[in-house]
Amino acid sequence: MFFFPLLGAFALGMIALVVNFFAGAANSFSYGIATALLIYGCCLVDRTTIRSVGLICLFAALCTPLAADMQPGPDGGLYHFAHQRWIREHEIIFGFAHLHARYGFSSFLEYINSLLWIGEAFKLLSYMSALYFVCLLSFIYFAINSKNNFIRILALFIGINLLIYDGYFIWKYGYADSAAGLTFALSILAGLYILVSETRENECRASQLSAFFMLCAMAVALKVSSILVALWAVFVFATLLWRKQISTRRIPAILAFPAVFTLLWLLRGVITTGCLLFPVSWTCLTVPWHAKQEAILYSDLVTAWARHPHTGRSSLEGWSWLTDYWLEANASFLIYLSLAAVVIVLLAAMAHRFFATTRLQPAIAFALVGVIAVSLILWFLKAPTDRFGIGIFLIAVPVIALAIFGAPMLRTGPHLRLLSFILVILLANGQGGFSIKGLSTFQMLTLPQTELVAHPVFGVHGKNPNDFCWAAKDCVRSKNLPAPVTRSGYLFFEQ
Repeated sequence: MFFFPLLGAFALGMIALVVNFFAGAANSFSYGIATALLIYGCCLVDRTTIRSVGLICLFAALCTPLAADMQPGPDGGLYHFAHQRWIREHEIIFGFAHLHARYGFSSFLEYINSLLWIGEAFKLLSYMSALYFVCLLSFIYFAINSKNNFIRILALFIGINLLIYDGYFIWKYGYADSAAGLTFALSILAGLYILVSETRENECRASQLSAFFMLCAMAVALKVSSILVALWAVFVFATLLWRKQISTRRIPAILAFPAVFTLLWLLRGVITTGCLLFPVSWTCLTVPWHAKQEAILYSDLVTAWARHPHTGRSSLEGWSWLTDYWLEANASFLIYLSLAAVVIVLLAAMAHRFFATTRLQPAIAFALVGVIAVSLILWFLKAPTDRFGIGIFLIAVPVIALAIFGAPMLRTGPHLRLLSFILVILLANGQGGFSIKGLSTFQMLTLPQTELVAHPVFGVHGKNPNDFCWAAKDCVRSKNLPAPVTRSGYLFFEQ
C-alpha cells in the first residue's frame, strides 16, 4: 500500500511523457486523462484500501509544513524549471541537450512536475517533493505492522537510522535528489518484501509485481545513477520464476506496462540526446543530433565537482582530493553516518546474542548486499557527495546488519501499532514535521525573475552569463548552440 502515491506520480509523468512526443504536455487532453484515471481509481477501491489511503493521507498531513516553506534551490533556476516549461509548451525536441547539457539528464520528475504548475506559482511542486517522504513513512508504518518479522525489524532500523541523523535529504522543490533516492530505496524494499513474503502460493499477485517493476523503472528514470535497481528487479523476477510463484502465462501481463514505459523512456533519450541513458557516453548512437561530447564532459564535471568543487577537472586525476578537501568538507556527514551505523550494528549484534532471529535466504542476502555494496562503490567513484547517495545511505547499514546478524523475533500486538505511529510522528517532525512554527511559514511559492535578452541563434538567455533561466520561456544556456532545423513540425538541433 505504501507505493500508492508513487504510482499516482508515475501515472501523471507517464501522461506528460506520452503527450510530449506530439505536443506540449500542459493541455486539456493531459489533464482530462489524469482526471479520468483518478475517477477510475476511486471506483476500484475497497474498504481495506480506503483505510490504507486514509492513513497515508494522515501521514501527508503530518508532513504539510515540510512542503509549506520549501524553497526552489539553485538547481531549479539553473535548469529544472526551464526544462519543465519546455515540456509544457513544446513537443519533444531532437538534440534538446544542445540547448543546455543539463537538459540531457532529464529526470522523470520534470515530466511529473510539468503538469503541476498553477500558472506561475509552484506550490504543488513542493508537495510533490514531500510526497516521496510520505511514502517512506507509509512503508515504515505498514512494514512494522506486517506479518513478516524481517521486514518489520528492517523498517524499525531504518526509522532508527533517520532518528539518529535526519539530514540525509535535500528538501528543495527544484531538485530531484530526494525523490530519486527515496524511490531507489523503496524499490529495493518493495522487492525484498515480495521475496520474503510468507505467501508461498503459486500465484504472486500480478498487480503487485507489475507495480514493483514500475517502481524500479521510475527509480532509473528519476536518476540514471539508480541503474543497479534494474539488476535487483531481474534477480527478484528470476527468483520468483525459480520458485514457481509466477506462471509463465502471466508474465506478459506483469511486464507489459513497465516494458512500455522503459521503451518510451529510452526513445525519449535517443530523441533528446542521441543516447539511451545520458550521460553514459557508450549508450550514445550515431544520429545527427547526438550529444556524446556533452555526455563525456558533464559526466566528468559532475565527478570533479562532487570530489572537490574548487579545483576543476584536476580532481579526476589521483586521490589528493580525498585528503585536501573531501574528508574535511564531509566530516559532519561522515560522523553522523558512522554514529548511526555503530548504533544499528550494536543493536543487531545484541539482538542476535540474546534473542531468536530470522534470517534471509543466503541467495537473497548475497544479492541484496551485493547491490548495495556496488552502489556504494559507484557513488564513491563517480559522485561522492551526500545528495547523490540518499537512497543507499538510508538502507545500507540496516540491510547489511540484518543480513549478517538476522532479525530478532518481535511479538505482534497493539504495542507495535502504537510504536509505529509514534515513530512516524517523530520522523515527520524531524523533517519539518507538524510544528506550528512550520505551518506559520506557509506561502504561495513563486520564482525570481531574470532579465533576458535574445539569443543570437534561438530563444533567449540571461543578460549576464551567470544568470539562471528560472521559468523563462524558450530559455537556453548554450553558447555554441547549433541553428535549429524544422522537420515535420519538430525542432532539430544537430551538430
